[in-house]
Amino acid sequence: EAKFNVISNAFPGTSTADVTISFDGVSPVFASSEDNSNGVKISYSTPQKWITNTENQRYIDTSEGVNAQACNRIIAYQATGSTTAKSLTKAATNGVAKTLGMTDGALGYNPNVLKADLISGRKLVKNEEEYYEFDLAVAPTNCDSKGKDNLGLGFCPYDSILLASATVKDGKMYVFTVECTKDQWKRSNSDLKLVRSSFLVE
Repeated sequence: EAKFNVISNAFPGTSTADVTISFDGVSPVFASSEDNSNGVKISYSTPQKWITNTENQRYIDTSEGVNAQACNRIIAYQATGSTTAKSLTKAATNGVAKTLGMTDGALGYNPNVLKADLISGRKLVKNEEEYYEFDLAVAPTNCDSKGKDNLGLGFCPYDSILLASATVKDGKMYVFTVECTKDQWKRSNSDLKLVRSSFLVE
């Protein structure tokens, strides 16, 4: 049976002027109130078979015959301002990246995420809270006219996948994303989906 490591970080839970971010499991920095009574805990799980190697590359899948990166980065963040769960129900119509606040430069997403194709979306309930999951396919910024991916149609197909999960708790939106290349996706999609679905806000 697969074993997992749980990563858990504290987030402010109150309105902040800037997005509060945890890159790759590192605790976010924010000015907490003295009692931090509004604080929340964000957690997720990664497979124990994923390690950080000596070159400081993260998420190396040590499974026999693989020994390669499963994904590029994992981000959890609390978006700025206040919102309602209703905003997530309209994300597919209004644009997932825009709805989830991915346009904030501090997050460092590929600008093309705004034009990403929504492959699938679903709602699920965990601990009586609604979570919305989205699978986004992101095309490259530049399409090499002689590249193997160029289909001669003036664009290239996607080169990366972004798995997102989002929930609203007490008027604040919390988002979790796993980013990978298409090759990583082909190799590790079942693990990547498990990581995304482990996202929890308490």
